[in-house]
Amino acid sequence: MDNTVKRLIAYLAYVIFIVLLVLGVERLDLYIKHLYSFTYHFRYAQLGFSIMILFNITMGMLLALPGLLITRRLPGVWRIDWLPLLVVGLPSLCAALSAYTYWISPLSALYLYAIKHLGVVKIFCMLLGFVLINSWQKVTPSDNELLSDQGLTR
Repeated sequence: MDNTVKRLIAYLAYVIFIVLLVLGVERLDLYIKHLYSFTYHFRYAQLGFSIMILFNITMGMLLALPGLLITRRLPGVWRIDWLPLLVVGLPSLCAALSAYTYWISPLSALYLYAIKHLGVVKIFCMLLGFVLINSWQKVTPSDNELLSDQGLTR
């Protein structure tokens, strides 16, 4: 089979998987909202929010997956680029977990902001998932030699 046809099939399978995942999680979310509307137990709201956070982190990871698969074929050794993890990932993690500050203080400003602006929390969750996968890189041996010659290490 031609390489272009293989890539086309792979991307179609990728898109179908993402669509099925979105539909499945949406159905689960509707079920949890249905349970919450009958029982008004806080644990169902908490479960729905946790699923939303994990789903958006997973979506960010899935968006970065094609780049990781292309990088996998390159020669070299794997390394983690810590700068994006610290500069982008850590604030994204704090924003993603901001709704859980309710247990620290019920009137926490972060909690109230997160509940009011769920779209912002979703974006930060996707950004966190993307950065977690995208920070994995391959370094060629020549790059390592250049760094060691300058007294630097990765």
